[in-house]
Amino acid sequence: MDYVLNRNYGNSIFRCSKKVVWILAISLLCIAVGVVTTPYLSLIAFFLFGFSLLVLQPEDILVLLFGLLPFANIFKLSPTSMSCFTLCEIIAVIWLLLSCKKIKVSQFVVILCLVAYMLIFSFENSNVFTIFKLCINCFIIVISVSTFTKEGFTKSIRLLAISTIVMMILSSNVRYLEYVEKYFTDLDYYVDSTGSMTDTLRISGFFGDPNYCAVLIILVLSALCILYYYKSIGVEFWIYVLFLAPLGFLTYSKSYFLCMIIWAVALIFFVLLPKHK
Repeated sequence: MDYVLNRNYGNSIFRCSKKVVWILAISLLCIAVGVVTTPYLSLIAFFLFGFSLLVLQPEDILVLLFGLLPFANIFKLSPTSMSCFTLCEIIAVIWLLLSCKKIKVSQFVVILCLVAYMLIFSFENSNVFTIFKLCINCFIIVISVSTFTKEGFTKSIRLLAISTIVMMILSSNVRYLEYVEKYFTDLDYYVDSTGSMTDTLRISGFFGDPNYCAVLIILVLSALCILYYYKSIGVEFWIYVLFLAPLGFLTYSKSYFLCMIIWAVALIFFVLLPKHK
């Protein structure tokens, strides 16, 4: 991505749009409190997203989506209902396609070919709605690449990091986790070296799967490294790392442990000591 390749960008002072921050903060608060009180508080977050389409620039709409991502699995009217985050994605894609019109015909055709491939080769066991969601996510990626500026990329990663930290802190609280567990299809407990299941619950954020949670944390840490290398963020990089890295170990994911070793090596030799790049 061209917007990450300019080291001079780090000299500018990054500031998030106040509208984005307030909409995201109120939305996350409503979703988080709604899990404990009534899930219908999520409707406030949903309508706020609809309102954001009218008052925010296309880039900030995408930034808001990134900030809501970690809370997607509890952004529901009931534990078994479809996530309101999915509805926000669908509405955002339609709105951005109609307003921005930045997607190329070739990109549109490629996505349709992917959908056709999945329908043909998984016809007997295909889940049409799952394929539709995959299609929507592909459109979000394409639109993001053509819409994000350097500042927008920094905004999205910064708010995604904060949202992920909040998710991990809340899910690490035993009392709060009791309310979140009803959104999970299964609970994962740590299995020791003897193959015996222990009483230690593997933290999975709001995803219900510790490995998915570990993947998100690794992706966020890697993206933060990119921003730190190009001086788009400063000391706050270490604040995010101080929270995210240790919280990730609560997933008890072996892949997370291995990835963190690679991440640490990359941080030292490719970010902190850029002469070795």
